[in-house]
Amino acid sequence: MKNKLFLSLLLSVVLISMHLSTVSAEGETPEEIALTRIESAAREKDTSLDLSGLGLSEVPEEIGVLSNLTHLDLSGNEIFYLPDAICELGKLKELNASENQLIDLPDCFGDLRQLRVLNLGNNHYVHLPIAMSDLYFITELDLMNNHLVYLPDWVNQMSSLTRLNVSENELPKVPAELGDLSMLTELDLSGNELSKLPVTLGKLSEIRILNLANNAFGEMPEAIRTMSLLEVLNASGNQLTEMPPWLGKLYTMHTLDLSENALVVLPDTIIDLSELVYLSVRDNALTSLSEGIGFLDQMRVLDLNGNLLASLPDSMQNMTELLELDLGNNEFEVYPPELSVMSGLEILNLSGNQLTLLPASIGDLTGLEELYLENNQLKKLPDEIGLMSGLAYLNLEANELKKLPNEIGDLIVLKKLNLGMNQLKKLPRSLGQLENLEVLAVNDNKLSKLPTSIGDLELLVRLDISNNTITSLPNSITDLVELVEFYGQKNRMTRLPRSMGDMAALEVLQLDANYLTELPTSLGEMKALKVLKLNDNQLSELPEEIGTLPQLERLNLRENLLENLPESLLNLSQLTFLDVGENDLTSLPNGLDAMPNLETLIFDGNPVVVEDAVTENGE
Repeated sequence: MKNKLFLSLLLSVVLISMHLSTVSAEGETPEEIALTRIESAAREKDTSLDLSGLGLSEVPEEIGVLSNLTHLDLSGNEIFYLPDAICELGKLKELNASENQLIDLPDCFGDLRQLRVLNLGNNHYVHLPIAMSDLYFITELDLMNNHLVYLPDWVNQMSSLTRLNVSENELPKVPAELGDLSMLTELDLSGNELSKLPVTLGKLSEIRILNLANNAFGEMPEAIRTMSLLEVLNASGNQLTEMPPWLGKLYTMHTLDLSENALVVLPDTIIDLSELVYLSVRDNALTSLSEGIGFLDQMRVLDLNGNLLASLPDSMQNMTELLELDLGNNEFEVYPPELSVMSGLEILNLSGNQLTLLPASIGDLTGLEELYLENNQLKKLPDEIGLMSGLAYLNLEANELKKLPNEIGDLIVLKKLNLGMNQLKKLPRSLGQLENLEVLAVNDNKLSKLPTSIGDLELLVRLDISNNTITSLPNSITDLVELVEFYGQKNRMTRLPRSMGDMAALEVLQLDANYLTELPTSLGEMKALKVLKLNDNQLSELPEEIGTLPQLERLNLRENLLENLPESLLNLSQLTFLDVGENDLTSLPNGLDAMPNLETLIFDGNPVVVEDAVTENGE
């Protein structure tokens, strides 16, 4: 019977493929594309078939002819059911049917005795289809992001499972029989409504990875106590108020995430987790740390962000192998002296504290690559900051800095520097020594000018000088030929350098809210420009060259003194947005509203009267 069905289906595929050969690929429907691929796979005796992302609403019955198939990808479609023909794929080992509309499986699905990996994530299952109870040899099952409200008792019949993912469902509990899956090494229960685990889960003696994140646990489940081989435990996003002493008995643990709970203290027994490499207790209510934490000498990443810490234990001086330390958003008023000996640190976050000064010893962190100090109360920087020769990212935003030490120019590998929202009145000339700098933000300060050395930052791609009191730009700024984004709004500039057009890589130029009275003709050389904001200036005319910007998509000229617009604007074929509102225009170029890609034309607040014109609110 099966042989007859096979021959029938094969004949159907051949006939359909002959028909499809006369149809251009460009006009093929999802079903036709699928049939073409099935026919090819049958002809070539392929072992894998990819039908993902085609927009299929159903799987062609002809799929059943592919007797050699071991791997089938149906993900990212709109499939509501799988045909019985899929049960003919006797050699199928891996099936990915994720991101569809499935709610059930065919009754014969259990006939797929060779199936080992099944992905049904991101579908609409409310319960597990009974057909799955015969999948005795399946090793990996993914059911994430469905609508499961319970797991059946017979889940233990899938006794070969090593990996089970039921995250992002609606499970209020899991069955005791889950503990019978003795071969399970990875279990993901995150994103459900669990508050307890059955004690039988303690029988999962092979479990290595357990994810309980984003549930409703008020205490650590006792079942975990006997999971002696556990290596990774994620209990973040719950309602835990304390950790049990037995946590320290999980000697094989190397990754522990307790973030986003309500912990006020960590148990002293944490010292026994000698293999711990990663620990996160982010966003809890810790006011202090025990001395034991400093003896976790294998630790590489420690995340303490979002607690109530004001100091660190002396023992943390022993954590010389630590690579990443996050102390952001705590209560530190003084730079922790324990940091000075952590010479191996690569990433240090002290943002969101109450630091007023940094010690000279910060220069000892010569291996540091990223330093976050934003949102503190720093009034100055030590000269020794220039000794941090490996620093690539430095964020000093939202402090109270009034000047920078010349030594900041010694940070020659620095790529990103954020000095925004301080009280800087000038920038040191040595800034130009930052030859690798790509991003510079000095917005919201008290700068009246930029140093001429800024033109030496040859690799700069983003510059933000907005909201200062800058009256003019140095001519050297036009040497920034790699600059892609320039934000100079809310200053006091009256003119721009004549050679502004040399900045040919610019895609975004914002100069709104200045006092510009004219634009240089070289502006027309910015062939890559996509966004140009000149609103709220004092422009009375525009150069004809503004019409030679082939990539320009958005142009804002609102609130100027324009009496007319150049006809060359009609050449801006990529323009989608144009705002010329609140000017003195008495006419618009003929055909402006008929430009091929223009979607928004705003000209309210002008003397001009145009019938049937598009008007909208300005940006």
